[in-house]
Amino acid sequence: MAKIYTYSDFEGFSNSTKDTLISLTEIIGSAWMVCFQICPALACISYVVILFHLVILCRKSMRIHSVNLIMLGISICDFAKLSYDTYAVFSILTATKCTPPLSYPFKLMDFWSPAVADVARRLGTWLTFLMAVLRFFILRSSLNPRFNKVSKPKYSLKMMFLAFVISSLMSLFYWGRFEIVEDKIWIPPIDCEGFASNFSIQGYKSILRSEYLNRQGPIVRIFNLADGLLKLIPSIMFPILTVLLIRELRRADDSLRKNSVSKKEESKSDHTTKLVIMMSITFIAAEGPYGIVYFFQGVVTEPRGLVDMSSDLLRIFEVFMIINATSHCLVCFAVSSQYRRTVKDLFCCVKEPTIMRSSASRISGLGGDNVIKVVSKMGK
Repeated sequence: MAKIYTYSDFEGFSNSTKDTLISLTEIIGSAWMVCFQICPALACISYVVILFHLVILCRKSMRIHSVNLIMLGISICDFAKLSYDTYAVFSILTATKCTPPLSYPFKLMDFWSPAVADVARRLGTWLTFLMAVLRFFILRSSLNPRFNKVSKPKYSLKMMFLAFVISSLMSLFYWGRFEIVEDKIWIPPIDCEGFASNFSIQGYKSILRSEYLNRQGPIVRIFNLADGLLKLIPSIMFPILTVLLIRELRRADDSLRKNSVSKKEESKSDHTTKLVIMMSITFIAAEGPYGIVYFFQGVVTEPRGLVDMSSDLLRIFEVFMIINATSHCLVCFAVSSQYRRTVKDLFCCVKEPTIMRSSASRISGLGGDNVIKVVSKMGK
């Protein structure tokens, strides 16, 4: 049920502004309720698509390029975020007054699951930004042998691991402020069936550690500001990076032609850069608003109405992030010929016999009549 807001929720504004903010907050709240209802269906579709995407990116033929490895890391982050969002919605939909509290091990998992999702969300942002920066430097230094290591998978793995460690430490700093302690003993209500007459279970809850009680406000605000900036800065930089990538792509095309690089290698370079550009555009659309609102929460901590409005906006943007995660597979399939070949190989579609492929490579330089003669001999 949507909350009813009053003037007291927007102290510090004029009455006319309060009326506008109340109407806007209620509209956003209603939109969130709609998004909450369609989330399960979107999550099911996204699960199938992301799992398929992960299977393709894990293939050996896809793991030989640094950009593909980073895309694999992004997909793992998408899967982790989606898993938590699905779990949270499922918990809300299935919880009733007859649902007993979680045991300590499950309460521990329930407590740290949003922390894992927080790491994945932040890391997904950084990895997408890293992929664009990495592609820019690869294009920038394509003719410089000293920078060849940038395009190697080992280099991207090191950068991904470093980003993972930093993101994990940030989440640990925030979620480590809490501890799980015993709560009151839970006894099922009288009208709940299926329980023994003397059934009871120990409940648990998470509370703020005593050493953080006096610093709760500043710590949360600093964390939201820092985390919001780390989400907002990539969103601001992505349009600039996209323009630089397009410029470097054109410059690389000219260099490749001057150095007589084959059309096949030129096309491969173009497709990789176009893939990164498309991923950047989808990221800007999905993650940019999320970073702005997250930063807003770090700056504005009152009145309560504005805080609720920003929280509902974040929940709405979760839906767009699910759609964005689902679109990665479609973007890769549309832009990357290597991705399409891997899909075909996986499902044995248009898979030539080994002898035909090896023979084709030997006769690729022959003329029309000679090709026919060789193929006819192979048939015999």
